[in-house]
Amino acid sequence: MYKKIRIIPLFLFLFILLYSQKSSAESCESALMFVNKVSSEATEIISSEKYTKNQRKFYFKKLFIDNADFETMGKVALGKYARKLKPEMTEEYNGLIKKLVIQMIYNRLDNEEGNNYIIINNSCKNKGSKGIEFLVNGDILGSDKRKITDITWWVIDKSNNELKVLDVSIAGISLALQKREEFTSFISNNKNSLDALINNLKDKLN
Repeated sequence: MYKKIRIIPLFLFLFILLYSQKSSAESCESALMFVNKVSSEATEIISSEKYTKNQRKFYFKKLFIDNADFETMGKVALGKYARKLKPEMTEEYNGLIKKLVIQMIYNRLDNEEGNNYIIINNSCKNKGSKGIEFLVNGDILGSDKRKITDITWWVIDKSNNELKVLDVSIAGISLALQKREEFTSFISNNKNSLDALINNLKDKLN
């Protein structure tokens, strides 16, 4: 009886361990497929000769509106000040973040070697312990297949494989963390005013 009592918990432990490893691998595979799809569509839009520049920006914007979590991006960018964002400010702030982030990603990718390049995403790892966030690493390659720089996508599974982009790092520069440094500095230099930050973003983006 004693041996049976010891064997059953051991069996359950091994089953849970193997299941969690399989689940994690499958989640990473889904994240990798998701990022490959988004990055492929993004580079196709930017390099397309059948669109005008305004059309390229339009379709690029739509792509990221459909596949990015701007609300969480905005909170990451605010850092410690996120909890001070009043409900009446949230909609306007999120709209500005959406416009800012799309513009930044477009400009960063639009400057790569005359747009004649591809993105190859080749690895994924879990970020954090909840199993819902992933870092997908890849390379930006030129037309000669030589590596131009690296790219990392921070992805979150919102629910039931509803994957969204939270951040993009190109050449080691994270857009979200870059904005966090800028926002934190601006807010602290303006009497901790989020209103001042929002007005500053409106002036820059409008």
